[in-house]
Amino acid sequence: MARVRVWTKALAIEVGIILAVPAVLGLGLGFFEINPVQAEMLSSVGDDAHLLLNSFPDGTLTVEIAFQQSVGPPPATAVSTLLERINETCSKSSVSVDEHGFASSATTFSDSNLANLDQQLRQHWPYPGSMSLFYLYLDGTYAGDSSVIGLAFRASSIAVFEGAILSDSSLLGECSGGHDHGDDP
Repeated sequence: MARVRVWTKALAIEVGIILAVPAVLGLGLGFFEINPVQAEMLSSVGDDAHLLLNSFPDGTLTVEIAFQQSVGPPPATAVSTLLERINETCSKSSVSVDEHGFASSATTFSDSNLANLDQQLRQHWPYPGSMSLFYLYLDGTYAGDSSVIGLAFRASSIAVFEGAILSDSSLLGECSGGHDHGDDP
C-alpha cells in the first residue's frame, strides 16, 4: 500500500522557505551575478512601474537626464515639474537628478537609435535598493512619427523630442492668439 503525504499549509511554507534559502544566500553573497544592464534590456515598457511607485524594495530614485548638447539641458521648470510629479506619486525616501550632455548631430531617432543611446550613455541602472529613470532629451524627432513629443522605450527609459515639442508649441501660439479677454460684457 502506497503511503500518501498530506501537505498542510505550514508544511508548504516550510518547504518554500527551505527552497528559497539558497537563492537568497546566493544573492546576498554574490554567487548569482545581477547584471542591471541586461535586466533592463530584457524588460518591457511598464515592467518597472511597481518599482517606481513603491518604496519597497527600491527606496531611492535617480533621475538621469542625458541631453543632446545641441539642445542643451531641459528647462529647469520642466525638471522641477517632473520632480514634483515624482514626489506626488512615488514613495521614495530620496530622489536625485544627474544631468549630462552628449555630442550627436542626429535629428531623427529610430527605436534602435534610442536603444543604442540608452546602452552607451546611461550611467545609473536600477539595482536592488535603488531605482533609476533614464531620460534622453533629444534635439530632433522620432523616426516613426515626427509628431511624437515623447515615448517610453524600455522599462525605465524615456525619450523626449525637443524638435516635436517646439513644432507643437508654435501651433499652440497660433491657435490662442485670436481671443480677446477685454472688459466687454
